[in-house]
Amino acid sequence: MVADIRREGGEAAVKRALDWLIKADPKTLESHVERGNQYAAFNLMTLAMMVGTPLMPDLKGHVLMVEEVSEYLYAFDRAFFHVAEHLKNARLAGLRLGRVSDIPENDRPFGESAEEIAQRWCDKYGIAYLGRADIGHDSDNKVVPFGAFG
Repeated sequence: MVADIRREGGEAAVKRALDWLIKADPKTLESHVERGNQYAAFNLMTLAMMVGTPLMPDLKGHVLMVEEVSEYLYAFDRAFFHVAEHLKNARLAGLRLGRVSDIPENDRPFGESAEEIAQRWCDKYGIAYLGRADIGHDSDNKVVPFGAFG
């Protein structure tokens, strides 16, 4: 979130992050974060590089939130397949999709939106799709504490 300072409205994003770190202000949190649950938030491409490696954290029981920026929808689809394949037995509490922004224009339409892609792969691999999340590569990004929140 520190890099958000360079974005339009970035001061508010940095203040939100600091308010969480210093005061644990619940107003800074993504609106679906609730006490007693576990959470993790990742950029999809970053997560795709981690699954199947020793760097991958145990996400059992977590609500996983993913977002993406500056990727073609076909690349988003491939990465989502890869992640879902690796997480099908992870016993996630569910998945929420954050913002997918700055999508480059392809020479032909992909045929599905980012949300349709997420829903399709979640359905195929038995991962509960829980809807949208207020996270993304932008100054409106909200805080998602990693792990148990309580």
